[in-house]
Amino acid sequence: MVSRFNVAEPTGDLPVTLDDAKAWLKLTEDDEDTLIEALISSAHRRIIDMAQVCPAETEITQGFDAFFSETLTLSVGPVTEVTEVEYTKSDGATATVTGYRLDNIGTPARLIAPLSGWPTDVADMAAVRVTYTCGYTDPLPQPIRTAMLCLIAFMYQNREDMPLSGATERTVSSLLADYKIRSV
Repeated sequence: MVSRFNVAEPTGDLPVTLDDAKAWLKLTEDDEDTLIEALISSAHRRIIDMAQVCPAETEITQGFDAFFSETLTLSVGPVTEVTEVEYTKSDGATATVTGYRLDNIGTPARLIAPLSGWPTDVADMAAVRVTYTCGYTDPLPQPIRTAMLCLIAFMYQNREDMPLSGATERTVSSLLADYKIRSV
């Protein structure tokens, strides 16, 4: 099953504030605040890319080629709400699905087909789109917060050379290991 996702800007406050990042970086001046705010946003996105986990409330739109089985696995979490399931019919029209159930007890979260089953009149390639909200509510697990701060520090100190170094990547990956969403 082919699946991909698009990440919107966070809809809630990011869990690392400008003051948090500046304290971690041991900065007291305000002349680089705009840069640090951009690094906070970049670290949030990098955590999503590395672990498929949203530190802050974020809207995700995930595409699937079709309804392949009784469940659709949602790649990013923790999922708090599914706002829409839509698909492109074979005639090109767009339709929505209702009656599905969200199973977000474990990870990854999944959508369970309505009792009537998923629609069968589905176009080819990238026909199904699920829009959902994911992200931690307070408190964010400390290892994820620390991973964000490590990424911010790395990006701040290595502005011209952005690929993650081996030590930083291993540290961040280790911090995120218990939270990483693995596809089944």
